[in-house]
Amino acid sequence: MKRKDNCRRGHPRPIPMSRSLLARVVAEASSLPEPENYRVGLKIDPPALPNEILLFLRVNRPEGEWTHHRHVLLFCLEKKLEAVLNNEVVPVGEGEVLLIFPYQTHRYQGCDESVKVLFLSFAAETYAHLLPLRNRPVLLKEDDVRLLREIMACYRAFASDRRCAADGVWIGMAVGFLLSTLARRVAAAGVLPQVTTLDELRVFEKVNKIIHERIAENLSVEELAAKLGVSVSGLSKLARRELGGLSIGRYVRRIRINKAASLLAEGNMGVREAAQSCGFNSIQAFSRCFKRETGLLPSSYKKAETRSGDAQRRSTDL
Repeated sequence: MKRKDNCRRGHPRPIPMSRSLLARVVAEASSLPEPENYRVGLKIDPPALPNEILLFLRVNRPEGEWTHHRHVLLFCLEKKLEAVLNNEVVPVGEGEVLLIFPYQTHRYQGCDESVKVLFLSFAAETYAHLLPLRNRPVLLKEDDVRLLREIMACYRAFASDRRCAADGVWIGMAVGFLLSTLARRVAAAGVLPQVTTLDELRVFEKVNKIIHERIAENLSVEELAAKLGVSVSGLSKLARRELGGLSIGRYVRRIRINKAASLLAEGNMGVREAAQSCGFNSIQAFSRCFKRETGLLPSSYKKAETRSGDAQRRSTDL
């Protein structure tokens, strides 16, 4: 007589758990402290789960400079690169991950053309527990990579079929677990110290947000400090610490020049129009600042970018 198979078709029969593994759990559980009160447990104040998660791969050098309100986990899968975060150069090696915080101006340099980078972008309401990861790459372990693969598999499934809400919750929980694991690893290694508090970090996030939202205005340091509700000296001190000694005035000019360079590279604007769009009323002052930051006059930069774009289109056509 044939034995009935209670498992559903297509689903493998569950494999019994090793007794030695269960014995280990028993041994470890025996060392747990006895609860003092069975009605009151450990009070945990968990942060909100990461939300609005995006996953995408780039198989060549990421171009441009970005500042936005989201967190970005950068996984360097092949080759290496340098991330420039608020003017600080942070090398990221193959197999390392770097967390970029909201409104942290970032661009990439010193990387191979064939670098492969996985980006995991997300929104988070609270992130004080992630401060140990600021500007600090972390080497991935095998368990991290396995979890990342599970996140990608679930992300693909959920992106094609949103009916299973549990998948979306699991993705948020898994990303949150990965982030907490990385932060705990850095903290346990004792490689902190973090000189920037969360309040100071949020002040600088506002700095970047105001600069980018009002890039067409020639904001002075005094006006910027007034909008933030801080003193000029306090803002200058915080900026020099965050920017590796760079002054806040120079930092503002650099952001405006980088934005102008992006507009010129797109090819839709002339030099004068790009200058005015980024808060420069004098074309002479714009040209001087532009050459100081890029090594080229704006007109020369625009021509070089146009030739580069044409060459790239021709190679693509071939």
